[in-house]
Amino acid sequence: MRAVSLCIAGLLCLVMVDGLVVDITQQGTYRLLIDEIVWLESASTRIHMNGRWYTQPGGEGTVMKLTAVYSEEGSGFLGSYNRTWFEWLAGSTPFLTSITTFEEYPVSINATVFSQCFPQGAFGTSTGDPTVPFSWFPSFSSKSGAGKLSSLNYLSFTGVSGSNIDYGKFQSGIGGNEFGPLILFNNSLTTVIVSPLTEFLIQVMSGQSDQLSLGPNGIVDTIPDNYCVETVVYAGRGITNTVMEWGDILLERHGKQRTSVNKDIFASYLGYATDIYYYYNPCDDTAIRNCTDYQSTILAIDKYRRSVNIPYKYYSLR
Repeated sequence: MRAVSLCIAGLLCLVMVDGLVVDITQQGTYRLLIDEIVWLESASTRIHMNGRWYTQPGGEGTVMKLTAVYSEEGSGFLGSYNRTWFEWLAGSTPFLTSITTFEEYPVSINATVFSQCFPQGAFGTSTGDPTVPFSWFPSFSSKSGAGKLSSLNYLSFTGVSGSNIDYGKFQSGIGGNEFGPLILFNNSLTTVIVSPLTEFLIQVMSGQSDQLSLGPNGIVDTIPDNYCVETVVYAGRGITNTVMEWGDILLERHGKQRTSVNKDIFASYLGYATDIYYYYNPCDDTAIRNCTDYQSTILAIDKYRRSVNIPYKYYSLR
């Protein structure tokens, strides 16, 4: 897979990777096109810092100053890349965002990485809301006419353990601190996945205010120097294939190998899980007799499974 970069000074930069085109302007806006159709169009980049919201021009809040825009080429975890940096000033605090595309990758996939960095850290970032990030980048508009986001189907896994499936037509209000990777697709199953690429436990995704935004959790109040988070957006054909390729990117980013399902004891064998705490709670189930504490609950369960010959291979205590 090859990428072609075309930049026009003062106007825009087009980075084309097969069917994916990333259109980046010198003002810090961007669009992602697939097969020459705009799928995702940027909304305002925003950050809550020192107790107030800062935004790029055109957004709601105190206006951030865009002090520099520049591009660089290099080699990273997916091979050769083109990266465009935006340097912002939120009050007196510097804030960096970047968009990275890759020239080639061993798996035929269209990937774009968005990052936000805090070279001098940040203070007073908390909004008190854990379902909305305090810093919005990337941020895509879901308003009608701004790309295809408002007309796409979506699928995601939600809940503390990702055990619930959320799906339907994309709508404002989805997301939150228990919302997993977002799978967007049209009727021909052209698919785009949006998810954190790093700092999985700190990042949240929010679909509020006619925007789809990702960034650090809104209850975080202080950010250390040189802290960065990354988000990946990529396109594929077919939901299953695209999800597998998305997994390949995450594995590559963190230096991991895909493990055979047969080597995963949880996927290969029958077992018993306490599921956070509920089924570990004493005597919630009237079928468990003579249980007085957590230990006796598990012992009673094990005695019962032996009596009816249930072939458990493991206990997962969570």
